Amino acid sequence: MAKVLVSWLGVEKDVTTDNKARHEGPTWSFYRYHYKNLDITRHYLLVTRDMEPRALGFKQEAEEFFGYDIEVISLDLADSVHRSLSIVKAKVEPFLMNLRGHKIYILVSTGSAIMKVAWYLLHTSLNLDTEVIQILRKEDSQDKSFPDLVFLDFEKSKSAYSVLVREHNLRKADFRSNLVMTESIAKVYNKAKLVAAVEEVSVLILGETGTGKEVLAKFIHRNSVRKDRPFEAINCAAFTDELLESRLFGHAKGSFTGAYKDSKGLFERNNGGTVFLDEIGDISPYMQQALLRFLNNGEIQPIGKQPKKVDVRVIAATNKDVNQLVEANKFRADLFYRLSIILKLPALWELDLEEKRQIFDYFLEKKSKQFNFPRLKLCRELENFLLTYRFPGNFRELNNILDHLYIFGENSKACLDHLPYHLVKSKAKEYTKLAEVERAHIERVYNLMNKNKTRTAEALGISVNTLKAKLRNYGIE
Repeated sequence: MAKVLVSWLGVEKDVTTDNKARHEGPTWSFYRYHYKNLDITRHYLLVTRDMEPRALGFKQEAEEFFGYDIEVISLDLADSVHRSLSIVKAKVEPFLMNLRGHKIYILVSTGSAIMKVAWYLLHTSLNLDTEVIQILRKEDSQDKSFPDLVFLDFEKSKSAYSVLVREHNLRKADFRSNLVMTESIAKVYNKAKLVAAVEEVSVLILGETGTGKEVLAKFIHRNSVRKDRPFEAINCAAFTDELLESRLFGHAKGSFTGAYKDSKGLFERNNGGTVFLDEIGDISPYMQQALLRFLNNGEIQPIGKQPKKVDVRVIAATNKDVNQLVEANKFRADLFYRLSIILKLPALWELDLEEKRQIFDYFLEKKSKQFNFPRLKLCRELENFLLTYRFPGNFRELNNILDHLYIFGENSKACLDHLPYHLVKSKAKEYTKLAEVERAHIERVYNLMNKNKTRTAEALGISVNTLKAKLRNYGIE
């Protein structure tokens, strides 16, 4: 069985503008240090049609120097189309299928972010003998004079979007964070683990306030090759344009009022690491343009200084509906598309009752250890209230509510009266009659169960026939 190498041409990393090979680039380094060790017989070098001349120049120089068999494969892709995952995947899949019967090494150190993600999805979804490899930079390797080769270990699945990573059982509670891995949350973290391995992918995390967006960003950083480099977060909504520009890109002494000395920005300070831009949906059009320019060319423009290149991975987050902002021309579409991978964290109200109970159980156990108190018991009315409460502050609000219950509960038991004052007050005002309380509770549980009568009846502890009668009587259905 022949062993072949497949990769994209790294337009900036592998080739100069005059079509010469970069001898410190990832592909050339792979040829020099690892090609023979893997007993590879041929390298299929994929390019978009616009880049074919540069690939042919690289091929000629590499074949003359190493003597390896390199075949340039020009796919019918315009250079601008590589931002579309579905198009790239559709073009590459038939090519890979033609290599069935070969041992296929996929080198993911080159190509755009979308191209790299397409490799991972094809690796996990096609029934081929593929292995995903990545060559590190010398400075990121154990021996700083020798670039390490990493074999990325992912379990294959029938669904390309349900990749499970062997190294972590994400369904178990992670006691380093304030999150418990229910099924819905674990799905997001499984995707995040996949994204983390693709070093240059920029990520946009969506989620309501308190859903753990920064926790997820740190998880991506910890599971990437940048894990030993800095991670720094900034709340973009807290600054004016001038201050935010200075914080991100730096400034020269005297460049504006109050600039008493030169200052490095976040991107330069965290060169080689990760910067987390929280509340990116609140930045102005001017800062959107400045951020887009950096994401496109990796170049910062400190205020009052010359531009310079930095190597930083950007993870952004917002609790806004970015699609609506784009449609309203309040957020640049090109910046939205440049943040190529989108991960959405579920809100507490979106989880089913089983997941909510799992979360409450985790937090109650956590609080018991934190306060060194016996585990708190919730009376039935309080438990029902918490299971149907919307939690606008999500995990952050739940954490604060349980703090309150542990402190003010009596004899290790908490009831409705022990809730924070604003919840007790709103609860008292919300309903005046028992029937109103029952109707609201049934309707909430019914909606949580996606209007499945059997599951709703089980959750409420009543028969299906009783539930049907109450739904009719209360006009819910």
